[in-house]
Amino acid sequence: MSILLVPVNSVYSGIDVRTLAADVANTGSYSWTIPNCTADNPCSSNFEIPTGSYYIRVVDPSNVGDDSTAPVSIVAATPSLTVLSPNGGETWQTGSMQTIRWNASGFPYVLVDLDRYDAPSGLSYFVKRIANGNAASDQQLSWQVSSDIPAGSSYKIFISGTNTPGVYGNTKEDYSDAPFSIVSATQPSIPVISLDPSTPSSQNVTVGSANVDMTHIKFSAVDRPITITELWVGGNGFANDVSYIGLYDGGTLLQRQVVYGSSGSGQAIMVRFYDNNGLLAIPAYSSKTIYIKADISQNAQAGHSLALGITSGRTADSQFTTSVMGNAMTIVSSAQPSVSVLSPTSGTTWEAGKTYNISWMAANAPGDAWVGVVRLYKGGGQFLIDIVPSFSWNPPTATIQYTVSNNSVTGNDFRIHVVLNKGPVGSESNIAEAWSAPFSIVAAGGVGQSASLTQLANTLESMKALLEELSRLVR
Repeated sequence: MSILLVPVNSVYSGIDVRTLAADVANTGSYSWTIPNCTADNPCSSNFEIPTGSYYIRVVDPSNVGDDSTAPVSIVAATPSLTVLSPNGGETWQTGSMQTIRWNASGFPYVLVDLDRYDAPSGLSYFVKRIANGNAASDQQLSWQVSSDIPAGSSYKIFISGTNTPGVYGNTKEDYSDAPFSIVSATQPSIPVISLDPSTPSSQNVTVGSANVDMTHIKFSAVDRPITITELWVGGNGFANDVSYIGLYDGGTLLQRQVVYGSSGSGQAIMVRFYDNNGLLAIPAYSSKTIYIKADISQNAQAGHSLALGITSGRTADSQFTTSVMGNAMTIVSSAQPSVSVLSPTSGTTWEAGKTYNISWMAANAPGDAWVGVVRLYKGGGQFLIDIVPSFSWNPPTATIQYTVSNNSVTGNDFRIHVVLNKGPVGSESNIAEAWSAPFSIVAAGGVGQSASLTQLANTLESMKALLEELSRLVR
């Protein structure tokens, strides 16, 4: 059996019929690649297939056969070109042999260039011609990275299809999708160090807390494996605020070291971690993230800021310095200052023109704490009046009396707001605040005799709270 390609206009004349295959099996299939013939890549006259419409004919040795039910169309090939590698992220060392790969069709030759990519402008600039007219069908070439190419991380491969070696043909072209790096063969084994995105954000850390997650630092090896033998952990803070620091490779403890510093000395944090056999091993083209964790000293000073990071280190063949710090943490005491409103309580009713107790109590308040704001609000935050003169000194735990104005608005959504401050009046800082539960204010005569009972209940409630606080202080 033979397979023929028959032009539609020659079905009966037999002119320009091509034999695609002879002596094929009586039953089966046949795969045929359509020749891509050009002036620079000619085919023999028997295999040059003009574009047009054709029937596929299968005939036996006696020339009895059958045509395809409908013709097929053969059209000119569309040129295509794709750079496969390097395609971004690779690292090549000068002097090394590297393979450049591509897929191409529609032209006979390719030009291959090394370009430098400029990220701000998005443009690429010629650096070196690598190939001046290799066969496009080769799909790859080997190149020894020239020693005169400067180290850098913004290189791309540019490939252009052409019909003439050495001449840009504007047929089809493509770049590496992203930049890759070239490093010097004599470059020392130094890791790339950066703050990992998973590093904890700034937050409060409590005096006496252990194994506090402070900083995540990423160490990356470029074109060769790196063994780190020494790391120095430094910090923005005071050595007496930290008792121990630990280095972790993920969840695995590498080393834990004591932090030396006398109380109140203000000595800077500087701790050495080392292992001559290798503290941390990083394979080539990979990275590891180190966690720095700290024990906050029982004698740490509340209010101090603390940040930890890597300041320097050593590998098997070189030394490096860096300054990669985590976010600053604020040391706070284990018992935080607070204040609460004891009266009025939920469901209390005040009557215009009568006097009532307002009580509050502070806990864990420093010696210079004081209440400077006692205000009456209505609804979702409508300020009505300063019950005490704004930012005047009042004890952190106290009871005062307030007479409701005869002209007071009424309703069931009033609240008392109390603010606890510390420091001198005029340069104070807010350390806690509290709101009472909602209560009611009614017009004069609105609660009759119950107003005095409510006042008595408020007074008893305030006295009970004060007695409880005194009992706690005595214990």
